[in-house]
Amino acid sequence: FIKVGQLFSIMTNFLPEEGDTHGARNGSYIWEREPELGGSFAFQDTLVLLCTSNPNALTSDLNLVARWYKASDATVHGRTDAEATGGQLPTGNVWVGATCASGATSSTPAEGYWLIKQEDAGGLTVSGTAHANGATPCDAVLGAVPSLANNATDFSFAGISFTTPYPFPNQW
Repeated sequence: FIKVGQLFSIMTNFLPEEGDTHGARNGSYIWEREPELGGSFAFQDTLVLLCTSNPNALTSDLNLVARWYKASDATVHGRTDAEATGGQLPTGNVWVGATCASGATSSTPAEGYWLIKQEDAGGLTVSGTAHANGATPCDAVLGAVPSLANNATDFSFAGISFTTPYPFPNQW
């Protein structure tokens, strides 16, 4: 059953009529929003990633979890974590992305923290970059901040359901 404020969808060989250079999509998502409280979005997909170079159009598995909530100071705090494996990435390597926001910011980027990196099979960073705005760019309630050094504080996708909403602070 799906309650009000919740969407769930499964895609099998989905291709928009306008076409998509990422190829047909095979995956699912679950989205939930509770007005004035927060929400979450979990997404999994198998698609052609266009970066780094992928001339053979190899498909990667992509997972993403986003969650947000209205904090006691009435600002919205949120975090998104993503990972990709397979495709043009070397066997065992993982692409990791993360962003955090703790209320409005007037600096660029608008997120308080963002990170993109590629890790080897041992969890060590092959390449990557990160940027933080302020001393506490991420809300600790949403988890440890990922590090460029290794995978010790990366978000774990193990056990994530892409058919039931991912929990978020203040959830009913």
